Amino acid sequence: MNIDKLKSISFRLCIHGLLALAIALCLMLPALIFNSFSPSNVIWFSEKYYWIFFGFALLLAACRSHTFIAVVLGLLCLLEITQFASLAYFGDYINPFWIHQMFIEAADVSQEALASTKNLYFVPLSALLPYASAFLLIYATKKARFKLPFMTILVALILIFPGIRMKVHSDSDDIFSFFPVISDPSLANSLQSYYAWLNFILIPGQDTENLPEFPPYQTENIPLLHEKMNVVVVMGESATPNHMSLYGYPRKTTPNLDALAAETDQLITKLGISAANATRSALPAFYTAQYHPLDTKPVQNQNTNLFTLAKKQGFKTFYISAQNINCLNGVNTKDIDFIAAFDHHRSLFSRKKDDGIIELLHQLELSDKNFIILHQRNSHSPYAVNYSHRPEFDVFSSENPTREQNHIDTYDNSILYSDWLYDEVIKYFKTMPESPPSYIFITSDHGEMFGENGLWGHNHMDMENFKVPLIYYGIHADPGFTGKIREEKVITHYQLSLYTAELLGTRIINPGEEEGIFYVNGVAAFGRSGYLRFRITEEGSIEEIELMR
Repeated sequence: MNIDKLKSISFRLCIHGLLALAIALCLMLPALIFNSFSPSNVIWFSEKYYWIFFGFALLLAACRSHTFIAVVLGLLCLLEITQFASLAYFGDYINPFWIHQMFIEAADVSQEALASTKNLYFVPLSALLPYASAFLLIYATKKARFKLPFMTILVALILIFPGIRMKVHSDSDDIFSFFPVISDPSLANSLQSYYAWLNFILIPGQDTENLPEFPPYQTENIPLLHEKMNVVVVMGESATPNHMSLYGYPRKTTPNLDALAAETDQLITKLGISAANATRSALPAFYTAQYHPLDTKPVQNQNTNLFTLAKKQGFKTFYISAQNINCLNGVNTKDIDFIAAFDHHRSLFSRKKDDGIIELLHQLELSDKNFIILHQRNSHSPYAVNYSHRPEFDVFSSENPTREQNHIDTYDNSILYSDWLYDEVIKYFKTMPESPPSYIFITSDHGEMFGENGLWGHNHMDMENFKVPLIYYGIHADPGFTGKIREEKVITHYQLSLYTAELLGTRIINPGEEEGIFYVNGVAAFGRSGYLRFRITEEGSIEEIELMR
């Protein structure tokens, strides 16, 4: 090989590499342009995704057909336009349900899009400018870049890979696993949502013809109990009342809550029942007051989204989580004023674990009315990792423990750590200036099993797996509301959603609710992995448990 040919190859390699770097940047620029017109929580740059896009750009630029390249970029651009239209119009990412609705009501959507052109002109421009630039760069370098055979096939395979991955993914039954994640770039979320629409809705994995029809929820405004108030939900992780001394467990795992319960009747403990046995399906159900696992309307319409209800009544809304932001998948986040999750504060939560929740809580700029969600990570296995920075909580241990006993010991230590956190939250609101009324609920996304019925961990369709603590603490609280909580024997997360909405000034009316009958979902959303139907009697016993599939 002569020197001139080597120089030519080196030159082409350089041009091709620089071109791919530029195209990768073009694929990320739409969100930056969009944010300059309509500030949002959409990130425009991610180092991880930049290099993924770079690899894709290397292959795309090597395609021989400019028509194919134009079609690929045009399709991606179109997906991004619908994404930005959703963000500009609705304030949140487009999701599989909205995509389905968009096609069903195509005429109405088109009419509304045309009517909004004057105000939302920047939506198509945000995507068209970078994608057109990417194509022009490829076309302008057609003589300098590499053009290789079979690249069109390889690019096509890469584009359909996310859809194939959904079919073989461990969460292939759970649509929430593939909802938009606010820590990912807009293009990644666009592809994710459209493939989820194809896999879960357009080509459903289960027979939907015989699914029951559910009447839509109704909402009505009710007077707020106070002009100034705080509504706080501490959402634990894998917490079971079976290992809390507050509920009679022999080990002293909740000394702070025990002491508080002894000195005041404002701390009320009830058995709680989570909405599902896994975080991903439990939390959207709680935040949207989903009653029946097969009823998609609460998640689809978001008209009972607790954050949205709070904003409508003038509350400032906060979400602090020691877990990843994808725990909000399936929840419209446009009405959350402040979001801080592990993704945003990786260093803080990696070092301080759940202590980071308390640190961020103290930094909040609160208003007269506040709705605050605090989401823990602590009692998620492996338990010891989550309190390793706090050796004072490494209290419970056994001599020569078996694997199972060590599992119990470390879990009990994690509950001891949680007890400290709950006490810190309560003290924070008790000592606020002017001491406004505060309503604090402490519960968990799901329970955890330690040999009950021969089972360990969670994800089991066993009622023990759905049992969670339901702790209420009122500070200058309304006696009538506190009395209603006191009278309950068992409180499901569906009921907790209704009580929370009531505090936020909205009564949720569900015409499809069956008296005394409740439902809990399995690992996958919307009953795809089964769900339980059961009755809660007036005495508080749980009966007639039936597994539904």
